[in-house]
Order: sequence, then structure tokens, then C-alpha cells
Amino acid sequence: MIFLWVGLGGAIGSILRYLISQALQGSTGLFPIGTMAVNVIGSIILGALFAMQETSGEVFKQSMWLFLTVGICGGFTTFSTFGLEAYLLWKEKHVVEAMLYMVSSMIVAPASIASGYALIKSIQS
Repeated sequence: MIFLWVGLGGAIGSILRYLISQALQGSTGLFPIGTMAVNVIGSIILGALFAMQETSGEVFKQSMWLFLTVGICGGFTTFSTFGLEAYLLWKEKHVVEAMLYMVSSMIVAPASIASGYALIKSIQS
């Protein structure tokens, strides 16, 4: 049943991401303001949910927590999850690991995009 909650949340988050991105895209020239807005909004929401859960002692049952965080926030933006994971490392004083995670993610993700792109282009030619 949890898979259904996560899937439903993911669908809702993905639709919201599309709507917001489309509404804002192109309003500032080349800068991807729609994607930036989604990443910031998703990160604020995930941070707020985490604070509520942490300070109030499990406000949400597991299925609702997964629906909101993995489902909606994950479908809305995986960048929010990246932000939370980096924050948790930093908060727990794992500064080296937090910095390594942030810097490597910012390098590895675009490099992986380039690798996938190059792979398909080489297969197609």
C-alpha cells in the first residue's frame, strides 16, 4: 500500500512541477527560473516537513510521511532530497562528507548527463 501512496504523491508532485515550470519558464531569458523556483519551493517544503516531524515527534505516520516527502516532494524535485541529505550531513557535523557530497553531485550529475548523451549518440551513428 505504501508504494501506491508514494506513486500517487509522485504523480501529484510531477504535475505541479510541470505547471510551475511552464508558468515561469522564459520569463527571465535564458535563466531557468521555473526549475529554480521548483527546486527552492520543494526544498522549503521538505525542510518544513522535516522540522515538523523532528520537533513534534512523528507528526506523520509512515505512509503519510512517504506520500509527502518521497512522493510529492520527490516528484516535485529530487533537488530537495539532495538538499536535505546535505543538510543532515552538515547538521551532524559530517562537514567533509557534506562538502564532498555537494561538490561531487554538482560535478557527477552533469558528467553523467554528458555520458548518457554520448552513449546514445555513438549508438545512433
